[in-house]
Amino acid sequence: LRALARRPWLLLDPQILRKVAGRIGQAVRGSASFPTLPPACRPPVMGLISIGVAASARGKGVGVKLMEAFESECRKVGAATMLLSVYSENTSARRLYESQGWQQVNAVGSPGAAFYYAKPVVTP
Repeated sequence: LRALARRPWLLLDPQILRKVAGRIGQAVRGSASFPTLPPACRPPVMGLISIGVAASARGKGVGVKLMEAFESECRKVGAATMLLSVYSENTSARRLYESQGWQQVNAVGSPGAAFYYAKPVVTP
C-alpha cells in the first residue's frame, strides 16, 4: 500500500489493478492462498511486492541491480528468506529471478496464476 501511495499512477496499470483487486478480495474473504514454504525457507521472511523495469532499460542489468538492492535490504533488517510472486506468463521476470538463484516453491498453476519464488538471504 505504501508503494501505491507514493506512486498512485500505478493504479492505471491494468495488471496491477487486477493484482490489487485480487489481494483485496482474498483479504476480505479470508482466503489468501499463499504457499506453504518449504523447510529451507526459514523465518523471518521478507516479501518483494512489486518491481518493474521500463522497456527501454531492459537487458541492461537494471533488474539484476534491483534484485541485489532488495537482497541487501533483507540482509540489513535480518530477514532469513526472501519471497516474491510473479504471474505465470511473465517469463522474462521468471528468467531473471531464476538466474539470481530464486527457486519456485509452488506447483505450476493455470495461466494468470501466480508463481511463488523464495531465496535464502546469504550473509557475507
